[in-house]
Amino acid sequence: MTEQQVSVEEVVRNCQHEQRRRPTNSESPWCVELFRRAFAGDEEAWSGIRMLYEPLMRSWTGVQSVVDAEEVLQEALLSFSRFAPQQPSLLADNNPGRVLAYLRTCVKTAIISLSRREQRQTIAGYLDEINEPAISYNLSDTVQLSIVLNERIEELLTDEEEKLIFYLRFIYGIKPQNILTHYPNRFSDIKYVYTLIQRVVRRLRDDPALQKLQM
Repeated sequence: MTEQQVSVEEVVRNCQHEQRRRPTNSESPWCVELFRRAFAGDEEAWSGIRMLYEPLMRSWTGVQSVVDAEEVLQEALLSFSRFAPQQPSLLADNNPGRVLAYLRTCVKTAIISLSRREQRQTIAGYLDEINEPAISYNLSDTVQLSIVLNERIEELLTDEEEKLIFYLRFIYGIKPQNILTHYPNRFSDIKYVYTLIQRVVRRLRDDPALQKLQM
């Protein structure tokens, strides 16, 4: 049986076996195969990558209290899933060293990005307290844009869990841990919540119709 004929679940198990037997800078064909499938758009493979490499990503996050570790993981995985598949050289052979180094860079970049965002939000919050915001917009244009967005989102997000995640996280701004707290019967654990968020973001980001609205 070739690697292409093996299920993702079996690929994950074989990769785990390779990780136990070999250091991360040696050949691990099954782990590389898992990344190849993810880069080809296999959502199950992306879930496998998060499961297998989350402990390593957490170790790269280090001990810091500036930003939430879960937010770092989410930001890093989104960046990695967007840009890594565009670089075939990361998977040029059976050594996962290059792709893991890129993943580590995404983690470190996410920490810096989120730290700067936190600083900007703190400053913005302070300015809001001492200044009256001056907002000017065209109401009819805003309503029309809202209608277009809602229609497109209804078409793209046919899964009820994905639709719920979208509104909770991006419309109402509820943090992932709070989503799990309020909906323990809908979502099994925090990892599943982040997996759904990542899936929704990737689908919306890659949609040509929504891309046109940004122009």
